[in-house]
Amino acid sequence: MGIKTILHRWNERYPEEIVSPLHEPAFRVESLRDVPNILQSLKGCKECMDS
Repeated sequence: MGIKTILHRWNERYPEEIVSPLHEPAFRVESLRDVPNILQSLKGCKECMDS
């Protein structure tokens, strides 16, 4: 299984600019309430299992 990233921007410490496709997160959330839905979608994700 590959690594999937979730970006939750909660402070200004790190730059928001994506400088490379390798830095592009798999998911972005506005609220931590979004995370359970993302995790649920990954449970059955065939692409996620093949990575």
